[in-house]
Amino acid sequence: MLLVIRFRYEMRPLTEVSPWGGDRPVLHWFALTEAWYRIEVGGHELFRCDYYLARPWEDVLGMTPEVLEPVPPDLAWFVEHEPAGVPDEDPPKAVWDALTWHGGHTLDVSPFHAAPSVRMWRMLGETDEVLVTWHNPEHEDMSFTGPRSGRLTVPTPEFTAAIRDFGQAVVATMAARVAELERTGPPAGVELDLAQLRAEHLRRAGFPDEMLSRTPDTDWATVRRGAALLREHWR
Repeated sequence: MLLVIRFRYEMRPLTEVSPWGGDRPVLHWFALTEAWYRIEVGGHELFRCDYYLARPWEDVLGMTPEVLEPVPPDLAWFVEHEPAGVPDEDPPKAVWDALTWHGGHTLDVSPFHAAPSVRMWRMLGETDEVLVTWHNPEHEDMSFTGPRSGRLTVPTPEFTAAIRDFGQAVVATMAARVAELERTGPPAGVELDLAQLRAEHLRRAGFPDEMLSRTPDTDWATVRRGAALLREHWR
């Protein structure tokens, strides 16, 4: 199946992975995920970065349950728009709850230079689709090759398949990397606890299934109250 949304990566060779720790160089699971990473939507490359793959892997999987929870039609305006302020310096709890829910549909791109704001949410109507929107104010930066702003719908089964493929692909990639280090040992002069590395990999290997089976417990009444208070401060 030709996926409209894809999460792509190329791992940095083990010989080029940078140890942590300065004078006492050390490697661990997170450090070993150094990679080139990008998101492609509808043939557009939204951004690419040289970073630790564990971070976007965790972020994408972590937000998926919220993304796949259908958004009620009356909150479509709220999930699609960006915050422009809060009603006062000490807003009620409903406002913070609504902001938290809203933020659960935004991909964290803070570690990446010139990355666009990427938002995703599911709408149920005549069709069942996930909407993906993006906006990049630093469009001229070479790390961004797609249109400055865009909006694309992805059939929900296709979106879920892309997330599942990405989640399991990283697990398989890191399983091979761990096995290789168990065979060869760490680079000379670099500390690496192989038993701990294997244990951490086994723990992280269950993360994709754990996230895809999680069901959010959204208090819709509270989100609606908070959204109503924020409406005049939204753009």
